[in-house]
Amino acid sequence: MFLRDEEDNADVMLVDCKFPTKAHLYVIAETVYGSLIYQVSISDGKFFCHDKVLEPHRSVNSFITKKSRTIFLVGHLVIGIGHTLKDVCIMKKKRWKHLDTSGPCLDQTRKNEISGWAVLNSDTFIVADAKTCDSFILNLTTGEWNVVKPRLPYRCGMLSGRSFCVGGFIYTPWKGGIIAFELVEDGNFYYLGEPILFGLWKKKIYGSWRRISLDEEFTRIALIGTDSDCIVFSIFHGAPSTPPFRGIKHDMLMATVLVKTQTTGRGTKQPISAEHIDLCTSFIEHEGWINPTFAFAFISMLESRGGDSSIRNR
Repeated sequence: MFLRDEEDNADVMLVDCKFPTKAHLYVIAETVYGSLIYQVSISDGKFFCHDKVLEPHRSVNSFITKKSRTIFLVGHLVIGIGHTLKDVCIMKKKRWKHLDTSGPCLDQTRKNEISGWAVLNSDTFIVADAKTCDSFILNLTTGEWNVVKPRLPYRCGMLSGRSFCVGGFIYTPWKGGIIAFELVEDGNFYYLGEPILFGLWKKKIYGSWRRISLDEEFTRIALIGTDSDCIVFSIFHGAPSTPPFRGIKHDMLMATVLVKTQTTGRGTKQPISAEHIDLCTSFIEHEGWINPTFAFAFISMLESRGGDSSIRNR
């Protein structure tokens, strides 16, 4: 059963961030010539780029497309997954090294279509297959795959793009909001709990700037910070431009969201509510086709004790 917001048509109410955070959000936009990287600064959940044109922070001669194989970071290792679960490689000394894997009752040679992934710890990650709606966990130390089944036979138990595991729950974008699944281990089996959906991003806000419509789906999330009972995510949506290309100004909608959690009897952190900290519209100026495809956050979080600063890449 989905847990939905009761007042889905109400105006958005902004809340304050519950703990100090500073972060740079990097948005990678693909063009016909390569990729452009844009930097967005966030402090205590607030954006510094309302109604501003973003300048490219860097350009690279590489592409990120839907047809690319899945590549992501697990701990300090760069992991690549090909067309099957048997095609797992680790980047070592600038070369891909194949990892021998196994899995009980699992056909590793069947072609898959990775829809999303999440890092669970320094040597374990989960990926989702869009074709079967199944998920799989790989332990890099043992090289063993395990199948993760949904507890109920719903077909929304897949991850979308880069997802995050916080407090035993996996958070992933889903139809204009965030959906969370509890990852439960029962003996030698794993399963995903019932989905918890927060669809706040379909509401509208009226502010001192122009009206922001959030009817379109946000497609990327980044983890900004965590505290004992809350999580801050950044979410952005930037649809690819479609021909004919009239003008060079493209909208990019962004939001920061505070997810409140409570501790369960199993010691996990179950999400109970999600509220906006900030909503922002910025612009990208580019002539021709452009498609924002990926986002990650580089976080500098001030610790509440000692005043030390820890840097984390999300």
